[in-house]
Amino acid sequence: MNRFKESKLFFWTIELLAIFLLVWTGTKISFVFYPIGAFFSVLFTPLIIAGFLYYLMNPLVEILEKIRVKRMYAILALFGFVIFLAVIVLTKYIPILVSQINQLVLGFPEFLTNLQNTTISLMDRFGLDDQTIQNAFAEWNVSFSELIKNTFSNVSSGLTSFIGIISRVTVVLITAPAILFFMLKEGDQFSQAVVKFFPENFRKEALDLFVKLNRTLSSYITGQALVCLYVGIFTTIGYFIIGMPYALLLGTIAGVMDIIPYLGPWIGIAPAFFIAFSISPLQALLVVGVVLIVQLGESYFVSPFVLGKHLKVHPLTIILILLVAGNIAGLMGMILAIPVYAISKEILINVYSIYQDHKKVNKA
Repeated sequence: MNRFKESKLFFWTIELLAIFLLVWTGTKISFVFYPIGAFFSVLFTPLIIAGFLYYLMNPLVEILEKIRVKRMYAILALFGFVIFLAVIVLTKYIPILVSQINQLVLGFPEFLTNLQNTTISLMDRFGLDDQTIQNAFAEWNVSFSELIKNTFSNVSSGLTSFIGIISRVTVVLITAPAILFFMLKEGDQFSQAVVKFFPENFRKEALDLFVKLNRTLSSYITGQALVCLYVGIFTTIGYFIIGMPYALLLGTIAGVMDIIPYLGPWIGIAPAFFIAFSISPLQALLVVGVVLIVQLGESYFVSPFVLGKHLKVHPLTIILILLVAGNIAGLMGMILAIPVYAISKEILINVYSIYQDHKKVNKA
């Protein structure tokens, strides 16, 4: 009996029972955690935005510090620059984007008709049956008409929801800059503060791990942002050159979607391809050509220089994680899944390595 109590089987049995008991207890007293969940749901979006901007701005703050600019002045200067950029985006970029979205929504029935005619014409040329395609387009047209009808009929009932969205956006606009300011001001002290919660003989390894993760995240987020900016700008320019309608909107979609590894470029090209195909098959080929040129430029010139060290995750693992994350949390889940997985994996590997090292030292 004593031998069983000292065995690993006994240890893991107790661990699993404890986890099961904790989960079961949590389901029975879930109302206790509701205020905590509500609190974190309010802070989640501002924290994500502030964290993203922190990793973009902190390297610039450190560069300014190296040329003997005080950290506080560097932070205030960057905040001023970000506000200036935000004003330009809100006054110049957003109105054009909103206008193109409105044009696309209003012209959607015509787009479906053109897409149907182009598809049927192409199928007739190759002697294929087009009845299935006609039925599918008829269903899509009816569904879209019902969607528009329901949208306009529910405008009054959606007013409360709209006010709720405005309130949440206002909270984010107030809290995210405040969190970002304190992260930039005291972010370098965060690791030191957290490490104090670790046992003294583990603090050095924990601090090294925090520094390593911080550098990895900074490199990944900054590099990914620059790659997305490159894809968005040059895809938009390419679409303008080939005469694509909604070029700015479609280029923006391509840039934003590129943040999702492997699947992002395919998601980004889909709207542009179908709109182009509704014009003509040649226009669709031109869109594919633009995307191929931009992606080749990203793969061979941009990514190797700006991304630095990639997160060490197997491509098959990435695809599986993206599929699961997309199903659970949608687009935001797909964007956050890979860095979260890579960081969690790195933490577990390092914790296990530290545990093994200390175990060997204690035995010696």
